[in-house]
Amino acid sequence: MVVRSQFDQEYEQLENRMLDLKMTALEEMKIFQKSLVKNKSSYMQDMKNLHAQAAGLCRECLHQCRQIILLQQPVACDMRRMHSISNAFSDLERITDMEMQAFELLIPFDNPKEKEGLQPSIDIAKTMLANALNNFATEFCPVRSVIQMDDQADAEYERQLSEKTEKLRTNPELAEVLVNVLMAAKYMERICDHCVSIARWSGYSLK
Repeated sequence: MVVRSQFDQEYEQLENRMLDLKMTALEEMKIFQKSLVKNKSSYMQDMKNLHAQAAGLCRECLHQCRQIILLQQPVACDMRRMHSISNAFSDLERITDMEMQAFELLIPFDNPKEKEGLQPSIDIAKTMLANALNNFATEFCPVRSVIQMDDQADAEYERQLSEKTEKLRTNPELAEVLVNVLMAAKYMERICDHCVSIARWSGYSLK
């Protein structure tokens, strides 16, 4: 009974850290969105601080997951929960890395007209991330809705690809910024794929 209580307490700690990571990842996206409109020197340091915070928290949580599995040897249903939340943390780590990489691609350019086209992609990614991560805390798993939003993310990337490719033909002097915008858009599309993965892991943990 003591072991069971300890497992529940430590798993709850992981869920709370998951929500902390959600807020950090969403804050990174907010700063990224702001930087599309106006470059500020403070944005770079803010992003670096948030990314370092997220990376450290992900490492700590993955270590805690391994410790729980090794020391407590959870039974089948609890092992499924641990496997799920551990993989969700791995997805989150990749998401925060890609947020930083997308930001670094565009921060050197002062072309808000070209960069602001990414706003819809980021909005979709923010909603998907929030929904997917809420599952671990609320035990509600709208996997289908997250997957449906992923279709929106794919369609938005295709729209960006078509639009920017056409603009490249007519405005070759904008080649560097347009290519980087497309790369950042691809990062957003991949972030949405990881959100689907998190939602699926959440659903798996509740079976």
